Amino acid sequence: MDITDRLIQEIQNAVDTKIITTLIGECSTRPLYPVKAPADPEPAPILLHTLTGITRLLKESLKFGAPSVRNNIVHILSPCEVVVVSELYGPNKQRDHFCTAKFEALFGKSFGFGSYFDHESFLISLATLFQPTPARDELISIVGTIKNEEVQQATDDGISQQVTAKAGAVLVRPVTLPNPVILKPYRTFRELDQPESPFLLRAKRVSGALPQLALFECDGGLWKLEAMSGIVEFITKQTDGTAGFTIIV
Repeated sequence: MDITDRLIQEIQNAVDTKIITTLIGECSTRPLYPVKAPADPEPAPILLHTLTGITRLLKESLKFGAPSVRNNIVHILSPCEVVVVSELYGPNKQRDHFCTAKFEALFGKSFGFGSYFDHESFLISLATLFQPTPARDELISIVGTIKNEEVQQATDDGISQQVTAKAGAVLVRPVTLPNPVILKPYRTFRELDQPESPFLLRAKRVSGALPQLALFECDGGLWKLEAMSGIVEFITKQTDGTAGFTIIV
């Protein structure tokens, strides 16, 4: 900036800023810029792992009339994540983020649908990653009897398959794998009854070993809507429908 430009700037800075009224409203003789005050430090959101944690937080805060919870939003982002945020406030229309509940952060990933597992891993996953039901127990019983690597491809129509299985100590017989099979895998918070879905069970031949098995989801993701509806119902019931916050999906 040369001396002439600096002189012009100094003259402009010395001129008083005036607000004048015109036909279009109030105007300034000079550009105005907002002066921002230092922002207050924002605490990190509380990390929870259960829906019970969120409902307790809401109930206790509402019981003592905490203004920070009034008019808040419980946002169900997915079957595995729920957040509590404030309503919009301030000139910049910002929100406060109070807490987050994540299912997978504590309990780990759910069953790997669409991937083939060896026989033992598949049985262990059925026993540990699915809610107990008669259909699950029957599937464990059928899969547990598989004796050899033979998958009868000749009878495979894309849905039904047969494998060689053993009954008792000596009888070896072909068994048709049930399809679709209705199961309740752990895919959302454990406080909820897990959504029931149909799955396609498939087996493929592995040379010198028992066949590998896989489950494929075939409900188009409808279980997610059911799970999120269950979260709404759980929070509403546990908080006794207390007013003061809104639940959205």
